[in-house]
Amino acid sequence: MAATIAQFEALALTALTSGDPVERPKAEAEISRIFNSIGVSDQLNLIHDVLKQSQSEYSIFVAAQQLNRILAASPPSVDSAVQTCKVLVDLLDERGSVMPDMAVRVIIHSFCGFVKQYWFESFYFRDCFTSLHRLSEDKEPARILLGLRIMTAFVGEFSTRRRLPLVRNRKVIVSFRDTSLLSILKSGISILKNLSQGNLAGAAPDVRFKLTEGALALVSESLFFDFSGISTGTTDDAVPIEVPASWQKVICPPDMPTATGVAGSPTDSKGMEGVWREGVLW
Repeated sequence: MAATIAQFEALALTALTSGDPVERPKAEAEISRIFNSIGVSDQLNLIHDVLKQSQSEYSIFVAAQQLNRILAASPPSVDSAVQTCKVLVDLLDERGSVMPDMAVRVIIHSFCGFVKQYWFESFYFRDCFTSLHRLSEDKEPARILLGLRIMTAFVGEFSTRRRLPLVRNRKVIVSFRDTSLLSILKSGISILKNLSQGNLAGAAPDVRFKLTEGALALVSESLFFDFSGISTGTTDDAVPIEVPASWQKVICPPDMPTATGVAGSPTDSKGMEGVWREGVLW
């Protein structure tokens, strides 16, 4: 298998970086041939080995892309999905905070897709999400930032209809809302509090900015979550924020000063408007 991984790394490097109009398509075609010539089980085994052993961001990126293709075209068995998620969790936990952005982004996307697809199939998928949720409680800024990225991606994934039929999608969204969303929002608010109180003063200014940006994005995404599970798409129009009444003390505690005069946001304007109006920044 080691030789296959080395070959895969070389092909991925050529497919993603080569400017040669002949070599690049050849590499892409060969990657497709490799996967099309073996069954789904062997495809997953190859992907698992690449994700576990490869140090190349390009091969990790291509392997995760193939994983997304498999999930969309022919979702594997629950047991295979569990094994795949274990590989993804280990990769994110061990190397996610130091991997290049292009690799981390597609790995997180794959992980979110698998957890949503199999949300009701096994408690493992909820548990592995919880284990990565704890990254936001880490003391290392890079791992906190990774946790924020994962949680924001989860909220976005679960608030869309992508992958699942409408009725099943609504059931998954409602379950995620009732079991996980409030704790995610609390994590984002807690990190904002820590930043404002100087609890991460040892972090470099650019790191603090990224943490602030990430926490704001998470809070914004949580407040604009599709709470009813009936959204069919996105809109550029302003939309009201509708959150459960039980959340009021979390997002607007009685002792929180108003947010009047808060400076501009590092996130999108609509998201910031939601955060600003609910007075999350203090």
